[in-house]
Amino acid sequence: MLYRWTKKLHMYAGLLSFLGLTVWGVVGVESAFREAPEERSHVEAAIRHVDFTVPDDIADPELAQLMVDAAQMPAITNAPRHVRDDQNRLSMNYFSVNGRRRLVLLEDEAKIRIEETPVDIWGFLSTAHINTLFHSRPAWQLKFWGAYNEMSLLSVIFMAVSGVYLWLATRPRLAWAGWTLGAGCAAFGLFYMVVR
Repeated sequence: MLYRWTKKLHMYAGLLSFLGLTVWGVVGVESAFREAPEERSHVEAAIRHVDFTVPDDIADPELAQLMVDAAQMPAITNAPRHVRDDQNRLSMNYFSVNGRRRLVLLEDEAKIRIEETPVDIWGFLSTAHINTLFHSRPAWQLKFWGAYNEMSLLSVIFMAVSGVYLWLATRPRLAWAGWTLGAGCAAFGLFYMVVR
């Protein structure tokens, strides 16, 4: 009974997390062969403006959040870090699955300048593969994908543990299985000793 249920759960955990694991694998292989950032072709930022009037008596952190809301780009993956540039303009950079965004407050013109630098499919996948539920803010789409990523991580742990159980429950004397498990553990132990 336990074996049958473990086998089913092992299979469904793998199927449910298939897409997440595939994205991680594709990103890992692609990043191993991708050229260094300084060797990549430069992509020009698209620039647009939105009207924005600065409210009276507001601190920079609250003003930065109002700028993000006014720019209507909720799919950010990190909290905006606002700074004042040498002209005392409030500006911030943040990243999304669609690329880098830079907002600059042009207070005298009552506008926000938005510089959008897009990424290719590889940049999109690279950003998507690191999103988790609490890393993704505030767009619901990113929170949904982040929850799926976390579920995939838990599925990997479950499949590893249940895979060992399934092996021990059916073929505990299968030598290649024992050697494979031992080799994986030894490789990690060696890695740990070398990098510490």
